[in-house]
Amino acid sequence: NKVRKGMPVNSLQLSMPCVYWQVGTATLPHSMPVLVYAFIFLVGGAVFSAIKYARNVQYKKRFTGNLLIAIGGLLPGIGGSFTKFGYVEVLYVTEFIGLLFIYFGYKVIRSDSSASVHENQQYELEVQ
Repeated sequence: NKVRKGMPVNSLQLSMPCVYWQVGTATLPHSMPVLVYAFIFLVGGAVFSAIKYARNVQYKKRFTGNLLIAIGGLLPGIGGSFTKFGYVEVLYVTEFIGLLFIYFGYKVIRSDSSASVHENQQYELEVQ
């Protein structure tokens, strides 16, 4: 489908910034409770665990991993704030970096062979 001079514009094929400002701001009040809920449980849970692990030097890897996960969960929110000011590309970069932080935080926690301080996670780790 080539666009020829004089043809009507298909409103469904607008550029992303136009679609974002038309649709994005209209749905923001409805999606805000879900976003806040997700933020509290992802970032808040990771920070809570990091604080529990920070009390003992033995859990340094678990503290670091949870801190990386918390930062990774926070970065897309920062990128979304930049989007509101017109810097849409920042969101994609911060989402990618956030995913990397979460992944490496998970890898750091998995590499730790010590038992968890959380009682519901107490189990023997198999050495592979």
